[in-house]
Amino acid sequence: MSEFEAKKRDWYLTEAVYQEQMDYWPESNFFKASVIAKINDPNHDVVHRQRLCCNRSHDCLEHVVLRYSAGEEVESLRAHFKEMFEEFARHYRMFPDDKMLYWEPDAYQYLMWLLGLAYLFNLPEYVPQIATWYAHNTDAGDDDPLICALFSRLGCNVFNVPQNDMVFEKTYRPLLNALQAGAERKDEAQKHLKAYLKGWYKGMKDCYWYNRHKSKFATHFGYWSFEAGLVSVLLDLDDSEFRDMLYYPKDLVDYARQSLNAGALLGDLRAGAAATMPRRTVYSDGRAEGMRQRD
Repeated sequence: MSEFEAKKRDWYLTEAVYQEQMDYWPESNFFKASVIAKINDPNHDVVHRQRLCCNRSHDCLEHVVLRYSAGEEVESLRAHFKEMFEEFARHYRMFPDDKMLYWEPDAYQYLMWLLGLAYLFNLPEYVPQIATWYAHNTDAGDDDPLICALFSRLGCNVFNVPQNDMVFEKTYRPLLNALQAGAERKDEAQKHLKAYLKGWYKGMKDCYWYNRHKSKFATHFGYWSFEAGLVSVLLDLDDSEFRDMLYYPKDLVDYARQSLNAGALLGDLRAGAAATMPRRTVYSDGRAEGMRQRD
């Protein structure tokens, strides 16, 4: 067995695919001066600027996940994931009207990834920012219950009151069930999380990266349910029955458990979220001004 095969975390990642992507990365659009110049040029077509800028943040996410998949030491990756979050933040500062739509499969799973990575790498300052990168469900007035529950658990109550129906019921219901069981019913939560991981990849069949490991091109960057890791650490679950399942990021979970006290981490996330949220006005009669935000 080669050194790469012994170290890698993603089962499907080959050394050839990994190396081709790593070799190409310095030559990619992420670093091209001409691309950066177009993004920053106010006279250039705004739609093209927006697309180029968005692609930079998505490319950065795929690159750092690839490095995790290849087995790089977790602590060394924290700065790279922070850089990835900064790329997303930069894009949405430049193009604040360009929102991800969580009712689309790719955007929904991106939200799961972003929240999971922010939590597990203890980057609480990005949780309220992530909420601003997504459109809210203004048509029905209510938002997806899993999204509402996750943000609420992370101290960021900016999404609308949850609706009864989930956007992607079959795929994500076990994860919501785990959250709802909570730390008070850990055995039940652990069963739900195991069920979620068991059906996770099949549930991703409408995502753009599904089955990339079968492509003739070197584009596979890894299959990970970072949101499962988030829930596992958040609820302080015993992951012994599912930690070796293919898509569970056990090394990142172990890093979060070992380097961060779960309770202190939640406190940090809530403090970070509160610091960037608008203050609630309390009137003399005790009424509080609502903080719900709608786009």
